[in-house]
Amino acid sequence: MGWMYTRKAKGETIREFFARELGFETEKRTVRLLDCAVVNLREAYLAFEDIDHTSGNRQVFAVVCLLHYQPNSY
Repeated sequence: MGWMYTRKAKGETIREFFARELGFETEKRTVRLLDCAVVNLREAYLAFEDIDHTSGNRQVFAVVCLLHYQPNSY
């Protein structure tokens, strides 16, 4: 657990941001965002699916992120 700061492109939704930043696909594994809920623009609750293509195993896991906006920041 810790803090990480990054920038979201103007016009990009929070869902699109987390799907791009945390999801990926390779030959052996796919991790994709299933759902995203934002509460008061301060918390993001994310559900991800992790599929292992070699074994066929599928897991769904949760990620909780605290959000902080600085609207005047570039």
